[in-house]
Amino acid sequence: RCTSGWWDNRRPMSAWDLVKPGMVIVHLMMLGLLGVYGLLSARRDPHWTTSRFLSTATLALAILVGFEGVAFGYVRFVEPHWIAVSRLRVSHDGLAQALGRWRLVHITDLHIMRFGMRERLMVWQVNRQRPDWVVITGDLINGREGWPVALAVLRRLRATHGVWVVPGNTDNHFLSAQQFADGLREIGVQVLRNARAPMGEAGAWLVGVDD
Repeated sequence: RCTSGWWDNRRPMSAWDLVKPGMVIVHLMMLGLLGVYGLLSARRDPHWTTSRFLSTATLALAILVGFEGVAFGYVRFVEPHWIAVSRLRVSHDGLAQALGRWRLVHITDLHIMRFGMRERLMVWQVNRQRPDWVVITGDLINGREGWPVALAVLRRLRATHGVWVVPGNTDNHFLSAQQFADGLREIGVQVLRNARAPMGEAGAWLVGVDD
């Protein structure tokens, strides 16, 4: 985590923090290439004019910005709200004997900031699976202000044998271990921080290791 300069030192550095300066560098490189292209074209073609160069440069930059706009729109408005359900059937004699046909739903990296359409769709998708266990492996929040919202979301999850959470790096960054455990305990969610819990009575366990 960066603690000086223009980086936001209130949260862990994310991939997006690296993308932003990267985009600035790409634009500067594009302008430099266009400048070199204009000089070389002017030397080769005596009829090459400033207006022609500006037209070419404007078109190239417009195409670049258009691609960036499409990519940003997908990253900002489509991908974060896309809820995909992957079903995995585990073929293992020991687990089959221990768990039978029980169902576990695994969720991770929710990074909750508000109770929006994405969160409502996630809750609906999880509950419609009728899980016996719901396991969430960390990164519930992006900031301390998202904690009450995250609790409101998790409160709506339903599972026969409960909801179990392992803390992630963002959770540990913004909340103490006690705050994390107390908040989840109040809504009936269990915390697995370097701990284990039995699944049924035949020797299968849920194991949670802290980040």
